[in-house]
Amino acid sequence: MSAARRPERGLVLVYVSILGLLMGVVFVLASRGILDATKVDRFHNRRVERDETVVRAGAVALELLATGLPPSDPYACIISVTGESTTHDLRVDYTSVVYPHTWDIDVVQADADDLSTLPTAPSTF
Repeated sequence: MSAARRPERGLVLVYVSILGLLMGVVFVLASRGILDATKVDRFHNRRVERDETVVRAGAVALELLATGLPPSDPYACIISVTGESTTHDLRVDYTSVVYPHTWDIDVVQADADDLSTLPTAPSTF
């Protein structure tokens, strides 16, 4: 009778090993899915923030350029854009590529030095 139980003990060890391997695979796949979802969420949040700040300020800068030409070349000013709950100050640089028809508009977050030295954007050029 003891000879009949010996192979069963060996199979139990194989079953437990396979179960442990499968649990490890499930853990790796679940953690990878969570990491990917976190990356996508962070990317989405940065994209929404960029759309609320830089893209809006670029649209305002382009509308301002449609009213006329900047007073100097290059010209820089500050445009304030209000998002859902905060106001963002952005520096807008106008540089002519082919004067007077083509202009390059660069929009970046304004730092403290920009806020103290640059004028706010006029209503028209």
